[in-house]
Amino acid sequence: MCKDYKFFENKTMCIGHRGDSTYYPENSKPGFKYCYDIGVHVIETDLHMSTEGILFMWHDDTTKRLDGRDTIIDTLPWDYISKLDIGALYVDKDGNKPFANQGLCVMTFEEMLLNFPKAKFNIDLKFKRGDLVKKVYASLVKYNAIDRVVIASFHTSNVRKMRKLSKGAVATSYSRNEVLLRVLLYKMKLLKKFAPYLKKYPVMQVPMKSGFLKIVDQDFIDTLHDMGIRIHVWTINEESEMRGLIKMGVDGIITDNPVLLLQVLRNPTDITLL
Repeated sequence: MCKDYKFFENKTMCIGHRGDSTYYPENSKPGFKYCYDIGVHVIETDLHMSTEGILFMWHDDTTKRLDGRDTIIDTLPWDYISKLDIGALYVDKDGNKPFANQGLCVMTFEEMLLNFPKAKFNIDLKFKRGDLVKKVYASLVKYNAIDRVVIASFHTSNVRKMRKLSKGAVATSYSRNEVLLRVLLYKMKLLKKFAPYLKKYPVMQVPMKSGFLKIVDQDFIDTLHDMGIRIHVWTINEESEMRGLIKMGVDGIITDNPVLLLQVLRNPTDITLL
């Protein structure tokens, strides 16, 4: 494998997508706590930055799902963002909103690191801004969290800056363009030939397919492993798909339903769990 980062484990890791968004509001403190308490290996989350430079955990580029407006969230001050009710996002199977008006606010990055000092996080840097990566790295150093995070981003500049700034100490995944290049080379049966000339990072995180392009199969997984690269697959919520990926040997599965995935991992011979 690539450099031996402490973050990774020699088994299929259960990665909770935005925490546990099946039973709790996404990117919320109770959702993260529940994940940690039940033994989820990694919590996947998303990071933005307010106009004052405060780092916070939220997925979307806009506030539309929070306040009905289509405002780019990174253009807003923290005073406004901090008052948004993320609890109102969650709707249970009966159509109720049990977390609305319960004081569930957007978490800051520092709050997350402080409240979950032993949890592992897969952090997606959603916005491309000059000092974003520098601030993230400073917080990781401050809270001694370098070994318990993977930094991801669609933006190649973000992951490149983190690799350079941390001198490789912080594990990163491949950016969207870095993935695209390698998938295209694989489809042309040229990936192994060009592998010696390509920079190698510890983990590639991909969907099963992109549009009509199938990405993940046994040969693709084996090829990455032969190159020393781990593979995480997103976003998998069906038991049959979980079992298939585990059997093929993926290193991590990102899911909205970590409860189900943990049961699958603990009971690999059961046919149906939920």
